[in-house]
Amino acid sequence: MIGARLGRVGEEQDVQVVVVGAGIIGLLAAHALVHRGHAVAIHAAEAPAATTSATAGASFKARSVAPGPVTDDLVAMSRRVLEEWDRRGFSAALGVTRHRHVLASDAATIDLPYADRMDDVVRRSSDDGATIRGGFRTELSFRTWYFDVPSVLPAVVAHVLDDHGVAFVRRTVGSLGEVGADAQVVVNATGMGARELVDDERLEPIRGQGVVVPFADPPDWSVSADGFYAYPRDGGLFLGGTAEPGAWDRTPDPAVTRRLVAGNARVFPALADLPTDDLEAVVGLRPYRHGGVRLDLDRDVAPVPVVHAYGHGGAGWTLAPGTAVAVADLVERVAHHG
Repeated sequence: MIGARLGRVGEEQDVQVVVVGAGIIGLLAAHALVHRGHAVAIHAAEAPAATTSATAGASFKARSVAPGPVTDDLVAMSRRVLEEWDRRGFSAALGVTRHRHVLASDAATIDLPYADRMDDVVRRSSDDGATIRGGFRTELSFRTWYFDVPSVLPAVVAHVLDDHGVAFVRRTVGSLGEVGADAQVVVNATGMGARELVDDERLEPIRGQGVVVPFADPPDWSVSADGFYAYPRDGGLFLGGTAEPGAWDRTPDPAVTRRLVAGNARVFPALADLPTDDLEAVVGLRPYRHGGVRLDLDRDVAPVPVVHAYGHGGAGWTLAPGTAVAVADLVERVAHHG
């Protein structure tokens, strides 16, 4: 299993680490490394608020990520970390909450990857007389962790940069070797940037567009229904439901916005008459890696050891807590054995 320790402040290793990338993978990796006693800086071309992580509707569930043993281990470890966060009160400090996520479909059955990692799983079907929201045939719901991105992401940034003093350097990194002069270990958490940075052609963008819409009395649950999804936001809903493999354009498409609103109106009928012209959409490029998440130690790509941590697809928020532990374990391997 990947990494068995959650880490704690006070293990004085004093390894100089540069994390390249400021999405949720890089941020939580930096957090875990600081808790292991390392000196950490983050170098990135984009601020956290401009990354794909900021465009997500996020709860703990594996989505749009290649299956495999690394993903399996990361799901298990992330759950362990989140449970530890709950016990320590860290979830509450960041604004991470627990709520119910609903999957609905016109199909006879719904498959939920890693259902054994979810709590209180309930399956219902109209074939058995159940009334399913939106008139769908089947429904599967479970209790999980919810990351309200507009509040949780800034809280993570403030905790990592302000509370722990991690430096943020705004720069475009042309090669991992060029940051090696500032570090004893480099962490590559660049998402889609790794395709060019380390010439990884297994990486493919999956374009996703989302939009926040006004909605009176948002629910305390989220829903994914036959390709569309909705998450509660302060005073509204965050709507999504697109997955375009190979698409690089980050310009929002008004036609897609209209489709998101119309598609989610099946569960939320009040959206049917919502004007869309003035809505501001966001676009993110999910870093899907064919063959699975890359999480390994590379001693050849730069003058110093590099820990690669990218290719999480649409499951960045889900897998980031476990990835952070695994990254810290790999850095400690360097610290102990060179």
